Amino acid sequence: MDNETKAVVVHNYYNEKVPASRYRRTVRYEAAKLSPEEYDILYELVTTNPFYSKKVELLRQVLKNYQFRKSCSNSPLPLVFKQAVYLLAYELCKGDYYNIAQKQVLRDIGLSLNSFTKWGMTPKNDFNAQLYLQLADLEPPTIIPLQYQGKKNMALIYLVSELGKQVPYNKFLDVFGGSGAVTVGISKKENAQYFINDADPDQTHIYEVLCNHDKEFIKDISDICTAIHRLAESTEQSDICLDLFPQVSSSKLIEDGRNLVVPSHAKAYKKYQEADEKYNEYLDAHPEIPFDGNKYKVPDFPTIYNYDIYIYLREISKYADKVNSLVDDFKHPEILYSRGLFKYFNKVVKKTNSFSAYQRAIALIFQGCFNARARADLSNCITKETLEQFCNNTEIWKRVVHEYNYYKIKTFNELDVEVVARKEINCKDTLLYLDSPYIATVGYKSVYGRNEFQALHDKLADFTGYWIFSCRIGVNYKSKPDEIPKNDTTFMDKYENIKFLLNLYSDIAQYVAFIRNKDVSDEYYLVHDGIKEVMFLNFPAYAPDINILRKLIAEKTQNKRIRIDGANKKSVYSIMSYEEFYPLAVKGLDPANW
Repeated sequence: MDNETKAVVVHNYYNEKVPASRYRRTVRYEAAKLSPEEYDILYELVTTNPFYSKKVELLRQVLKNYQFRKSCSNSPLPLVFKQAVYLLAYELCKGDYYNIAQKQVLRDIGLSLNSFTKWGMTPKNDFNAQLYLQLADLEPPTIIPLQYQGKKNMALIYLVSELGKQVPYNKFLDVFGGSGAVTVGISKKENAQYFINDADPDQTHIYEVLCNHDKEFIKDISDICTAIHRLAESTEQSDICLDLFPQVSSSKLIEDGRNLVVPSHAKAYKKYQEADEKYNEYLDAHPEIPFDGNKYKVPDFPTIYNYDIYIYLREISKYADKVNSLVDDFKHPEILYSRGLFKYFNKVVKKTNSFSAYQRAIALIFQGCFNARARADLSNCITKETLEQFCNNTEIWKRVVHEYNYYKIKTFNELDVEVVARKEINCKDTLLYLDSPYIATVGYKSVYGRNEFQALHDKLADFTGYWIFSCRIGVNYKSKPDEIPKNDTTFMDKYENIKFLLNLYSDIAQYVAFIRNKDVSDEYYLVHDGIKEVMFLNFPAYAPDINILRKLIAEKTQNKRIRIDGANKKSVYSIMSYEEFYPLAVKGLDPANW
């Protein structure tokens, strides 16, 4: 590329990023020009989008070369150079350096601290103004009310959304759609096409219901909520039948729910008795323990037995509360009805010949609204509180179906390697999001192993567009580091599989994005902080500002809520090159560093 073309690219880039309204123009300033060599340096900056330290280094080179040519440090600086400095300070406002961004940039480059004032530039004020304009137009991510294993939280969905804004995509495909949380939650372009894929036909049926049967879906979910409310408020137990499932009555479902409580109560009561027996055996072995008349209360004065007593009493209290809770469930027909309905929906899902795809999708959605990890015992997942939450989610479901309908989200039911290779998908303007099964994780291992990861990697190596690959690094192992047996096969299997994945993507991943605590460095987080969720990128990117999401939530909830699921008050987004990331991630697999 010739020098003139490079100069045009540089000017177009900064004129777009820094409009004329953000600086003062003078004839003297506009007369100052850069040399071809200095344009080369800025061209490298705008086309590679390096990290902050590299940007500072490049701008210092431009300043040094320019001042050397002019032989006078007071010579007016070219406008395009000022735009570059302004943009660097503006971008720094997005992170932890907000309060000192302007001075920090000027100091790092070697300019006087009043330079922005002399140039008529106010990057910090402009950032604030733009932020409030953004907040007025934006909504926090809509979080689909499904409790799906592996579902991405708000902090990760927002990260995907903001990374997506940094590439010029016109098509977006969620390759492993799952609950649909990412597809629903990301902010979308008006004229882009959106696709969601899953190899499980049950999941794609759900997508199609949300997209093509929106009015029926809202009505049928509302009917279930109405039945729950009627049973909770009425003293008369008149039969209620759902329009979609007229063959089963509320009285039958309540009876089924009661039959589920009886064995749960017997099991909890047995656990309570066992805990009480163990405690009394402990007391018999230590008759010297002083009590003030109540052995089911930790002594008010310190003794060497207090901690042991506390542990035993905590266990007794846990099962006593469980027993009392189950006894209370018999008094709530809406709870019994909902548990019976959950059990009935197990039959609906399995009997594909007896129920329509729509009915099975509604059954799966109802079941999916309750904690996946607690479903083995419905008394743990269907409670008064979770039913109230289920019935309060109708407005969220309306926003979900709006996303599917307004953006005409298209559904695929294919293997990941098949959908990625589609002619209409493998394009330079497509952005893929891939939240594959976690490697070496129970439940996924038998169906998605090394061969599948290798096949997907090979497809991504040939992919012409952009992609974000989400994965988990770090060995999920229950034992403490110093308790892991030497050459333990379970640990070594997980270790080798994660190492395999890290090696696999070392040739095509360019950058890595993740969330860490701002009080620790990237190095410390990757080496010492246990299990990490990270995203591999095949494009350069800068770290989004999580404070914008915090301010957005506070703005929309009138400061009633500022908590972000998946993040704490000190969380920040971070991005580093894969080359820097790889040795730290490998080091973090060693239990000695946990």
